Amino acid sequence: MIEALKGLDRTTALGVLSRAALAVLSSAANPSAQPVLEHEAELRQQLILEVANRIGLPPDLSNQNVRDKLSDALDEEAEILDLPVDSEAALTRLSERGELPSDVFDVFVNDALRDVYGDAMEQEHQNILLTVRSPEAEEHSRISPDRTLLVSVFGRRFPAQPRRAGFYHLVAGGRSGTKLDVKQAWRIYDDEIDLIRARTLIGAVKLFAEKYGVTIKSGDHVGHFIPWALVPPDQPIFEIVEAVPSKYLVRSSMFVKIRPDGYKEVAFASGINVSLYSGLMHRRDALRRDNRAI
Repeated sequence: MIEALKGLDRTTALGVLSRAALAVLSSAANPSAQPVLEHEAELRQQLILEVANRIGLPPDLSNQNVRDKLSDALDEEAEILDLPVDSEAALTRLSERGELPSDVFDVFVNDALRDVYGDAMEQEHQNILLTVRSPEAEEHSRISPDRTLLVSVFGRRFPAQPRRAGFYHLVAGGRSGTKLDVKQAWRIYDDEIDLIRARTLIGAVKLFAEKYGVTIKSGDHVGHFIPWALVPPDQPIFEIVEAVPSKYLVRSSMFVKIRPDGYKEVAFASGINVSLYSGLMHRRDALRRDNRAI
């Protein structure tokens, strides 16, 4: 769901989108493009800016090429919003293209995350749902001839007092139709990882794995984070290829899809040192609780 339209019912949001698309295409000369709602002109500006940022364009309506692309993008958003709620096939197609609104997903949180968060898992579950339902940023892989494993990443900041207790939340889930299977949920603390270096959400996941992960191998790839690999049937999906002291607990984390020919697609593979990460997370949570007590 577009942030600028949140709080509007479906019919009203459709009207705002349609009028905005007409205004962009006709430079607001079309009478049907005139604002109807109170403050719709301001809402339209927010909408155009948000959609332009999403598709990587400057909101420069003096440029005909930009106007054409923005109008098409607004029309596509209106089509998504106008889908019949029971059109499962249409929703699946949107999911495959990485265009399904995040608040439509049925979110399933993998139990393996309990090994990471322990007693804090109940709160983490709520954090995951909020990050997926109302992300500040999101990225989605799409089907291609050689890649059919679909993964989405969502990001949202959780501020807190003291500031060191706040974090940027990363959630990654495998997509299958309207189902989102969440296997990764990581908290990035500003004084631990410089997010400016990330540039993208996938880049942020990579920085997290470089900070708290060990060296792994999957297919022909070796590193702390493997975005995608194709593993032959006779090879292990995942191997840790560095010596890890026995005092540390390392948990593998990845998404896997087995093809009909036996080859395995692997995405977002990492081996996280849970001892290091969980210890930090619990200490920062304690800071927040202590601050509330004061």
